[in-house]
Amino acid sequence: MRRGLLAVLLLGLACTPPALAGTVGTWERFTGDDGGNTSYLGLHRTSDGVLHAVWESVNPATTNSTDILHRTVAPNGVIAPRTLVVNWPNASPPDIAAAPGGGLLTLWGGIKGSADSGFATSDDSGAAWAESPTPPVASGSLYASPVSIENGPGGTVFSTWYGTSGTWVHLGTDPATPNFNYQTPLGGYAESAPNLAVDGADGTMWLGWPVFSAGANNGAWVTQVDTATGAPAGAPLKVPGSSTTYAGAQEGPSTLGRWAITGRPGRPGVFVASPAGYPSENKIVFWRVGQPSSITLDASAAQHRQVAMTADADGRIIVVWGTDSGGAAGQFFARVSNTDVTSFGPTFEIPAPPSAGSLGAIAASGQSGGLIDLFANVTEKDNQTIRYYHTQAIPPPILAKAVNAKVVSGVV
Repeated sequence: MRRGLLAVLLLGLACTPPALAGTVGTWERFTGDDGGNTSYLGLHRTSDGVLHAVWESVNPATTNSTDILHRTVAPNGVIAPRTLVVNWPNASPPDIAAAPGGGLLTLWGGIKGSADSGFATSDDSGAAWAESPTPPVASGSLYASPVSIENGPGGTVFSTWYGTSGTWVHLGTDPATPNFNYQTPLGGYAESAPNLAVDGADGTMWLGWPVFSAGANNGAWVTQVDTATGAPAGAPLKVPGSSTTYAGAQEGPSTLGRWAITGRPGRPGVFVASPAGYPSENKIVFWRVGQPSSITLDASAAQHRQVAMTADADGRIIVVWGTDSGGAAGQFFARVSNTDVTSFGPTFEIPAPPSAGSLGAIAASGQSGGLIDLFANVTEKDNQTIRYYHTQAIPPPILAKAVNAKVVSGVV
């Protein structure tokens, strides 16, 4: 029987006014310098346009203990002071979503007493967090994996994670609810952290993840999730073009970060962006779930280990990728679709932080007009300091088609 955990009221770390701004063309430090190259950020934007981020960080005052930290970014890129969510032994990367009934919920894995997962809630400000006395998930090895969470019907939170034992989905935050293994029909195991996305028109939920060590099934896959139970709602579908025949075998992709799958708020479609190619993943393929084929967004000689995807409020899909090989250390590139996702604008570069030596995971969130909040986990040129940086980017104007503008005064 699980022992109950004490509920904890979690306090802010700082009261100083915000001073940092990772605005367009400027990178600012977002996390401390005690991160790791396998750290992930979880992102969620509230209705006021504020972007909330959570991540895990080593607690400098204790041994084998981890802080889950929270920070906000205003729509104009101003970064607020961070708050402490919780102090847990060996916590894995958390994620954040809306809490059922309002406010915010962050969920993570780890080992604390008899619990191997935890979650905390706050109001929409994220200024103070309260940890639940009950773990949200039982077993399934969540303690050792990054978790991804997404809101389903009525705001219910779904979580997904992976390990050598399977790729799992769990409905809600009751540990008595079963975990469902989506890996079973494919064999092998996940190569990167799975992720969830919701079709904004019909409310269907989809799991996306890359499969490894599964022979002919290597590649990227999606499966619909039954939002009443968390169980698979149909057969897995392979992302066209995500695997490559090499030496007579199928080889699939992986990424450094959560798998790139997204829906669009209030609009139809679920979309996947996947690296492809072997032995070098030198392409980015893009697929709308259910279409007969994918399209190629990039086919360069560079190694693509970082891919992130997001949707803006107007319905555009934004795909960002990075490379830190082939003599092109610390480069990012992006393409932005039209609002119907029937075509993409040209590739444009987002210059990386000047201190970047190599890149880990990236994460992105879109704002209206194709504006991108981009976060990059950077190992700096000293090969010791690892931290996340934040910037904003916007696609360049296209001659005779588009301009970038903002209101200076008056009413538009």
